[in-house]
Amino acid sequence: GAGKERRVLLDPVSQRGILASRPLGEVRMRLHKRLQAAVNFNASVSGWDKTMKMYIYTARLIADGIRLCGGGEGGAADACAALKTTAEQVHMTRLTTKMGGGSYGVVFEATTLLAPDTGGWEDPCINWLLKAQAWSMMLYFPLEHLWLLSRVLPTSVFDRWFAPSLSGVWVGGWTGPERTLWGNTLARRYSILWVFWNMSGIAGSLLRLRELRVLRARWAKMGKLSKEVAASLKKTRDAALLQTVRHVLYFFNAVARVLPPGHRFQQTSTTSNILGLGEAVLGSYQMVSGLMGKAAPKLPLEAP
Repeated sequence: GAGKERRVLLDPVSQRGILASRPLGEVRMRLHKRLQAAVNFNASVSGWDKTMKMYIYTARLIADGIRLCGGGEGGAADACAALKTTAEQVHMTRLTTKMGGGSYGVVFEATTLLAPDTGGWEDPCINWLLKAQAWSMMLYFPLEHLWLLSRVLPTSVFDRWFAPSLSGVWVGGWTGPERTLWGNTLARRYSILWVFWNMSGIAGSLLRLRELRVLRARWAKMGKLSKEVAASLKKTRDAALLQTVRHVLYFFNAVARVLPPGHRFQQTSTTSNILGLGEAVLGSYQMVSGLMGKAAPKLPLEAP
């Protein structure tokens, strides 16, 4: 009956045969796989974060496009404002993922600091740089949480509990628009840690690529560069290359956040959004393709 058929359709073991037996079964099967892949991707904190990041930068770019095309009045202006508002709200929810112990945040970075080794590379500088990145984020995230509180707490609460101790630390004064000025100044200053994180990440990726070249030459010289070894080295190299490009895209946006408004090297919002979307797409591809890791390649035990 209908109930039985529904139970069979939900059975993952037999779904291929059921779907293929229907009209347009191959199309349905491909669509099912794509949708299931999307579900699996967003089931993790990291995957969901990347999807939301792509949404944020896409919405901002569309808003920039409307503005650049002269849509500054009427319905176009309303659409532009709506896109920016939703992007800002989603951005704020992304910040909350870093308060837990998932793929981001202080708890995650603490596991890196407490680990005796972070990847199994021969060059100790790679391990040191990973630790340096973790330390920079250990300082970055609490300050970002403080900035988030400055945006969401009622003014009366924030003025009573934070103003007495924080007023004058970053900027002089506190009331009215100065609260926004304080938050913006705080964001610029803790973004220095984000710049350092990216610089350390670029340096670490370049050292990984150098070590991979040495490993490949070593295995080739010994006549043991098998297909298995070459594939493992290539996969690790591709991961390091993608991570390097992502850090470079991140780096320019991090620098833009540090620079004050109106600085001669300050990039436009459209440039920041293009770089951000590019990084988000690359990060999603890196995750889907299994190239997220920073560990040394898994090679046979009989290393030369």
